[in-house]
Amino acid sequence: MYAITEFATVVLDAAGTVECCNAAADDLFGVGSGKLVGRELAGLVPGVPIRPETPGYNIAYATFSAGCGSVRSALVRRSDGSALHVNIRFERPQMRDSRSIMMVLGLAENDAAASGRTLPEKTSLCA
Repeated sequence: MYAITEFATVVLDAAGTVECCNAAADDLFGVGSGKLVGRELAGLVPGVPIRPETPGYNIAYATFSAGCGSVRSALVRRSDGSALHVNIRFERPQMRDSRSIMMVLGLAENDAAASGRTLPEKTSLCA
């Protein structure tokens, strides 16, 4: 069992590259502090359709997903080669770069059965 106690929050640019994240995201992906910044989401969460070559689609996908409040399940790849099931919710943060995408990730039931946690309603992160 993984000792992930917070929800992971990741801010992406329009191409799906990590701009910033919280410590829980570093823990979720099994990397050292700050090592997610600059990495592409496609390599971290392969099931999410955000790709470097489609920035316009990426923004539209995140905007639509945030607007309808949908949560999707996916597998994340950890640095040690293992995978975890997560639930992901997209948000469009009001930040200096209006083309940013925010993802909130929480362990799915099969990986967090003991915690009983669900995704929070809304999240805020770095300004």
